[in-house]
Amino acid sequence: MDELDEPDEPAFRQLLARHEEPALAQAARLSERVRAKLPEAAPPRALRQEQARLARRRVWAGVLLAGLLVLLSLGAWSVLIDSSLPVRTLGGSGLDKGLLALTLLAKPLVSTLASVGPLPYLIGALMLLVGGLLWWLLLDNAQSTERMRGRR
Repeated sequence: MDELDEPDEPAFRQLLARHEEPALAQAARLSERVRAKLPEAAPPRALRQEQARLARRRVWAGVLLAGLLVLLSLGAWSVLIDSSLPVRTLGGSGLDKGLLALTLLAKPLVSTLASVGPLPYLIGALMLLVGGLLWWLLLDNAQSTERMRGRR
């Protein structure tokens, strides 16, 4: 153990007690806990591994987003333009009949929503934005209040 791991100064003990920090027995193992949390690899290698992991995560997110966009595009095409698209795309499997049924069920819903006009949707979107902004401000205020309490 280093000399710095086990300070015997009474002022240091009082400081720990005043801030409700762990006892010196736990503070003595601080260097061991810090070393245990460090990565096993050297810093440049750990950085490369983390960057590679983040790049793989971005690629998978992009693939999933592109797949979702393709599905949404095909669904919008089949609901708005051509209902036979699922049947022609899947070619006679049982899945095509289910997709055709979903498409035909969605058509009246889309027509009903489109007949209302854009004004209620714009008002609803504006209300969601204002509510989100107010919620964000409330959380930010609560966090700053907690930070101020911690400084005292």
